[in-house]
Amino acid sequence: MPVYMSSEAFARTVIFNTTAAPGTDEIGFPAPISAILLMLTCAAAVMYDWYSGVQRCARVRLVNRGSLALRRGIVSQRQLQPQTNTKKRQLTIEESLQIGKKLLHMEQVRLRYLVNRDSRFYRSTGLFGGFDLSFFKGHSHRAIACLATTDRDGRLVRSSTIDVELPRLEYTSGLLGFREVDAFKAVWNKYRKEHPSRIPGVFLVDGNGLLHPRRFGSACHVGVALNIPTIGVAKKLLCIEGLTRDDVLEEVQHAPEQAFTNPDRLVRSVVLKSLVRESDTFGHVLGEAVLVRRNPWELRSKPVYVSVGHCVNLADAVHIVRDLSLYRVPEPVRQAGMLGRKRVRELEKAAAAGFS
Repeated sequence: MPVYMSSEAFARTVIFNTTAAPGTDEIGFPAPISAILLMLTCAAAVMYDWYSGVQRCARVRLVNRGSLALRRGIVSQRQLQPQTNTKKRQLTIEESLQIGKKLLHMEQVRLRYLVNRDSRFYRSTGLFGGFDLSFFKGHSHRAIACLATTDRDGRLVRSSTIDVELPRLEYTSGLLGFREVDAFKAVWNKYRKEHPSRIPGVFLVDGNGLLHPRRFGSACHVGVALNIPTIGVAKKLLCIEGLTRDDVLEEVQHAPEQAFTNPDRLVRSVVLKSLVRESDTFGHVLGEAVLVRRNPWELRSKPVYVSVGHCVNLADAVHIVRDLSLYRVPEPVRQAGMLGRKRVRELEKAAAAGFS
């Protein structure tokens, strides 16, 4: 109700707001009913005015009383402020880091529901991309992000590198995606501008996907953030859900060796499942350990750990990794790492020559 309108005027405005019909009052009701409605509305408006006035006067008296007490020195400003039982204290660095980690964990739990495990969205183009980061010596936050593209035979087709500054977030197991996703996004945007006709159909990320405590590793993070099909290829096993490195390596060594698409490669693989019986995820498939060798006499014994990233199922992911593995690490990721380290050496050499 406007402040310049009285209660009775407001009531009449609410009641008489339509054109009267013939034989009735202004609003179309019989005269007795209209009169009763008018009286009730006026009474309600008057009561509202009275209640508002009482509350306003009480607030004014309270403020005046507090101001008078302050001027006379009867009470202090702290006594007039609302008192709480909890005492404020400054958080330590360790407590702040713990709170930050919990917030990032909650964000991973929220984002993991965006991961798509269906390969129907994966479009094969015959090209495969690989993301990797190469760090400068003595700089934990400066690195070269590289995206390398190879064909099915492992031959390098195109590549892009970019010098990036990573977030000031120290390496923490399980939070690698927050540290790398912006760097990979930058090199991906650069690659699309430089080579628009050589876009890979799927991307391999040096890290885990669903093989993660919260089912949202760096491969999932990159896939969801960039909206691209991704596969997680980790060199080290993330020991979660009862998995241990020694047990997995022993299973791989005793697994049957089989020839795959290429007859000159022998493959051993072990499915990685959750082993915690008390957990609701007991028996869930987390990924697969894949060991590729070119002949039975090769002494290679360390597998890579493949897991779903985004828009690719595990069977297709393992198939792609097996096809692209000329050595232990699939070629797109291996080429990206080699090109990134080469670029780091060039920049470090140029910097040293500039200071000498």
